Amino acid sequence: MKEDMRSAPDFIRTFPCDKADCCRLSCNPENEAVRNHQRSFGFEEALEMPERPDEIPSVLKLSR
Repeated sequence: MKEDMRSAPDFIRTFPCDKADCCRLSCNPENEAVRNHQRSFGFEEALEMPERPDEIPSVLKLSR
């Protein structure tokens, strides 16, 4: 899983499906392990309201 988290942003930066400036993930707010894992790869919890109240959205900016 760690290798996927490292390689996914690099792949998205190749714009395989068109230009992208960020990558978004979400997780259950009670799952602190996943939240910490996402943070360790540079994801920041989004300030916007989540679409689902049982999720916390996280964003990784892809600009270099």
